[in-house]
Amino acid sequence: MSGPTSSCGTRWRRRPPASRPSASWRTMQIKGIVSRYSSLANEDRALRWGNGDGARRRGLPSTRPPTSSLVDELLVYDRKVYKDTLVKHILEECPKSQLSVIPIAGMGLVGKTTLAQLIYNDREVVEGFHLRGWVSLTRCFDLKVLLQRVVESLTSNPCRYGQLDAVQGALLRCLTRNKFLLVLDDVCPEHLYFWDQFKASLSSGSQGSVLLLTTKVGEVAKRTNTVPAPLYLFEGISNECCWLIFEKYAFNVRDTVEGLDMDGIHKRVEEICDGMPLVAKHLGISFNRHYGEARTWMLYMEDVIEAEVVPALHSSFQLLPDYLKPCLLYCSLFPKGYMFKKGRLVRLWMAQGFILS
Repeated sequence: MSGPTSSCGTRWRRRPPASRPSASWRTMQIKGIVSRYSSLANEDRALRWGNGDGARRRGLPSTRPPTSSLVDELLVYDRKVYKDTLVKHILEECPKSQLSVIPIAGMGLVGKTTLAQLIYNDREVVEGFHLRGWVSLTRCFDLKVLLQRVVESLTSNPCRYGQLDAVQGALLRCLTRNKFLLVLDDVCPEHLYFWDQFKASLSSGSQGSVLLLTTKVGEVAKRTNTVPAPLYLFEGISNECCWLIFEKYAFNVRDTVEGLDMDGIHKRVEEICDGMPLVAKHLGISFNRHYGEARTWMLYMEDVIEAEVVPALHSSFQLLPDYLKPCLLYCSLFPKGYMFKKGRLVRLWMAQGFILS
């Protein structure tokens, strides 16, 4: 049977029906799917992922966990000079004032909390104060909750008052005729909204009381500081100290380094840590867990960066003023290790409209 004719006189032919795929073709497709699934399963076992890891990766960086006054001695490097200077100031200069506020400011992961822990647990400091307390301000932006935590830290007893006035009264009674040292870890600009009211709640302490705080924001240090100059920790520890921290967590006494590319590992650890002791610690822990599996450990290093470095950078970025955030984001266009020239970078920012002349 002939098909229809077009306007040009050409006769169309009907297209024959498509043939069904053969059984052998379907078998090959199934084998390919099984092979890819097996490959993914092997990678999953090698990386040792747990349930929910994918969800955590897709979400925003996790909030920094709360801290305490206990110090990890393995992380203490390159901080003796800072510690001795501050301890001397606390013991010799602060007794001249009713309440001294000493801020320690610097970017995340450089060791502000560790330095505060060293000062808090110093023998002379312990003997020089009637009361000591440590409060981590992570996710705490309510004055009443903050004062409750202060009372509980100073007295080691729960504070169950429901009203702000009652909590303030309890704190004033607790501090009366007592010389105290209070550490506030991770103070943010949001805490400045009730800073004067918070300081007033500490007014009953004895002469020489000290409020030691850590912060990532220089403006917070300037606003709260009562000493001649706040202490800024702009630099991390040395690369050699990072390697020493890594070694302590990475290798057990029984471990042998034979067959390992120690020079390559040393170089990679220094590149990633960049003076940040906490990153060195977690790299060492991950290496110890994957000891002898160099390829797996190299893959896991990216998880350490995401778990430790990215949240610190994210929190520091969020604390920047809005007009500075585009300037920092613009720097991500340049390759890693690029040497910036200050004048040229400023002109590029101006050309993008980030800085108004």
